[in-house]
Amino acid sequence: MITRFTAIAAAVAATLALGFWLFSPSAGNLAFADVQEKVKQTKTVTVRCSWGSGKEPATIIKAYFLADGRARLEDPSGGGGYTAIDPKRERSLTVDPTTKQATLIRGYHYPGPTDIYRTMREIRNDEVQRFPPENVDGRTAEVFLARLKGTRDYTPVPDEYKVYVDAKTKLPFRLEGSLPGENGEPGLRVRFDLEFDKPLDEKLFSTEPPAGYKLRTEGVDKPAAPTADPAKLSPTVIPKEGIGAVKFGMTKKEVIEKLGEPDKIDQRGMALDYLSRGYSFLVSPQRGVAMINCYTQATFVVKVKDFAGQTREGVRMGASAADIIKAYGEPDANEKDGATTRLRYRKLGLEFTLFSDKLVQFSLSAVK
Repeated sequence: MITRFTAIAAAVAATLALGFWLFSPSAGNLAFADVQEKVKQTKTVTVRCSWGSGKEPATIIKAYFLADGRARLEDPSGGGGYTAIDPKRERSLTVDPTTKQATLIRGYHYPGPTDIYRTMREIRNDEVQRFPPENVDGRTAEVFLARLKGTRDYTPVPDEYKVYVDAKTKLPFRLEGSLPGENGEPGLRVRFDLEFDKPLDEKLFSTEPPAGYKLRTEGVDKPAAPTADPAKLSPTVIPKEGIGAVKFGMTKKEVIEKLGEPDKIDQRGMALDYLSRGYSFLVSPQRGVAMINCYTQATFVVKVKDFAGQTREGVRMGASAADIIKAYGEPDANEKDGATTRLRYRKLGLEFTLFSDKLVQFSLSAVK
């Protein structure tokens, strides 16, 4: 499990980067091409992110980015916590001073881009609408409307941003977007205030755990040696029975004998993570294999391989809710949260998770 703040930090970083993804010099907007060029020449950007609805006070988080892709996001609670991300080393460190705990993610991976400089270099051509200039906080701003490209399957981000560019510096200083409310609730407003080339101490971006903190680690620096055995790479999942050669009730030793060494065994020795194959086992010392989890990269912030197997009934990753219901009938529970859907079949011990109607993860438990 990844800490709540780690998830929030990653989502904010991805939202910011996706917003920059939209900047395009197409449709004759040569001035915006100048904006792109100006951003490329900068070395740092400091960001104040705020979001909230009409009924709740705005949540504020500060974020810092270096041109080489490193990032730091500070805990909005004000407790001094932060997450530092180093994409080149594939590491992320979340620090919580209130509990003196730190979480280090090795093999860090987030589906949304977090390096705004990289996204600026990889711009897709798209239409950017230009609005009349405005006076914002005493400065003349060129104003653009940029539509979001990409996906917000599991990260709630606006589909478009209003972008304010300083007419003198030709650098963007504010992005604003919004999401409509549901069931009569007020919508979410998102705002990013940007400051380029503010001096930043490189120590802010260190992913080395501070001394005196209790450290928890996720992921691995190097995955286990790959296997070419199709029975291990794409096994068949049978509800109430198991996956491939592994059956419910097997001991940890028996699982390793069947599949080989996992990429990681948790500190308590109960979780066997075959991250490079897309599945994990929870093994009880008393009851043996009690739960099996099959997943894709979409649900992890550590590097994993998408599960390539399928259930006995033919359900694979990417299946729709209709496909699953056709295979298993109506679920006992059908829960929706934005773009996320969860289908539960208690008698089979199955739970499916879908993003935007595509299966990205499922688990099966031992049931009688």
